[in-house]
Amino acid sequence: MFIPPHCPNPECIHYFIPADNHWYRKISPYSTITFGSVWRFLCKACRKTFSTQTFSIDYFAKKKLNHRYIFNQINAGAGLRNIARDLKVSPKAITNRISRLTRNAIFLHQAILDELPYSEHFAADGFESFCVSQYFPDNYNILVGEDSQFVYHWDYVSLRRKGRRTEKQKEKRIELEKRYQAPKKGIEDSFRELSEFLEKKTHTRNTYVIFSTDEKKDYERALYKSLIYRNPNAEERGGTSNFFFQLRKEEQHKTF
Repeated sequence: MFIPPHCPNPECIHYFIPADNHWYRKISPYSTITFGSVWRFLCKACRKTFSTQTFSIDYFAKKKLNHRYIFNQINAGAGLRNIARDLKVSPKAITNRISRLTRNAIFLHQAILDELPYSEHFAADGFESFCVSQYFPDNYNILVGEDSQFVYHWDYVSLRRKGRRTEKQKEKRIELEKRYQAPKKGIEDSFRELSEFLEKKTHTRNTYVIFSTDEKKDYERALYKSLIYRNPNAEERGGTSNFFFQLRKEEQHKTF
């Protein structure tokens, strides 16, 4: 039997996990083509109604799809149209399910982060891709555990297109930048935000922390401007003075 975990109303006293199961009562069900009979519930405190679908990943969906299959196919590098053909649905339906899976993954990742001790050393780097077209390159900075390889944090920033271009491509970039222009020092600001996230999570740690990355100038400038470098001792906050940076290049590294 389905038991609602909490009231879906954020302003209700039962929004967080209730102490018992007497905060709601079951009311009349309604029929759907996709899911059959769906039971409805009423919160006794705020009088909000909801159903079993409210807490389902298929909320408002018009057709049941195999989310595990979609997840495995995406991880295997399959295209949206290929997955859609296999499941006999439109590519938009697959995009919708990927969006649902993404939001659930972000929630679970945050729940894990809240419980982690941040006890290992860390490494960070970035990679570039593009969004929509090559006129809109972007950069993802990623912070991982040096031993576990667990992704602790990541950040996205848009970049200005660079490299060799024809005159026509230069003109097109000028026209596009009249509507949107990538932020200046985007990679630097993004990496500083990532490093300050790490500082906030480790400033109460009693053992030293090593933060490794490569010798990219944007990273180096970001670290010099970050809270980690400006407040290396953090004694007034009960923090640790043992914080080391390693800028690696191939097999060599320097510490500052």
